[in-house]
Amino acid sequence: MKVQWQVTGAIALGGELVGGDIEPQTRQVLDNINAALEQAGAALADVVSGSFGVYRK
Repeated sequence: MKVQWQVTGAIALGGELVGGDIEPQTRQVLDNINAALEQAGAALADVVSGSFGVYRK
């Protein structure tokens, strides 16, 4: 059975945004995606492909 999910990590799960450069921000995005996957009973190891965008203000 094929299951497709769309998850975004661009939300502040704890209500606080991460400052600094791209490294801690990227880590937080991946942590947020991992948390969403865990709530769905999945893990990053279950992800087959991903698409990421980096945007400047």
